[in-house]
Amino acid sequence: MVERSKLNIITSRVIITTMGIATAGLLAWRNWRTVKQGAKMAAQAIMHPAKTIKKVVQKVRAGVAHVKRQATKLYTATKRIVTHPIRTGRQIYRKTVNAVKRVYQKYTPRPIKRFNSAVKRTVTKRYNSARKSVSRFVKNTRTRVKKFFRRKRR
Repeated sequence: MVERSKLNIITSRVIITTMGIATAGLLAWRNWRTVKQGAKMAAQAIMHPAKTIKKVVQKVRAGVAHVKRQATKLYTATKRIVTHPIRTGRQIYRKTVNAVKRVYQKYTPRPIKRFNSAVKRTVTKRYNSARKSVSRFVKNTRTRVKKFFRRKRR
C-alpha cells in the first residue's frame, strides 16, 4: 500500500511537472505578441527612455504574473485529479477506524476500558523488552564475531 501511494505520488509529480513545462511553453507561444510589443517598446525606449521603460516593465510584470497564475491553476487542477482517489481511500479508512473508536469510547464501561488499557500496556512493555533484548543479543553477537576475526593468529 505504501509503495503504491509512493508510486502514485511520483507519477503525479511527473505528470504535473510535464504539464507545467508544456503550459509554460504554450503560454510563451500565446504571449508572443506581447513579447513582440515589448521588443517594439524597448526600441522606442531607446528614443524616449523615461516614459517607455515604465511601460515595458509594467507589460513584462503583467505577462509574468499571467503565466504564473495559469501554471498555478493547472498545477492545482492536476494535483486534485491525481490525488483524489488516494485521498478518498484514506478518508474511508479513517472514517471507519474513527467510528469504531467512538463506539468503543461511548459504550464501553470504564472498568473494562481500564482492564483493556492495562492489557495493552503489559503487551507493549513485554514487546518492547523483548525487542530490546533481541537487539542487545544481536549487538553482542556482532561484537563477538568482530573480536573473533580481529584476534591475532599464532
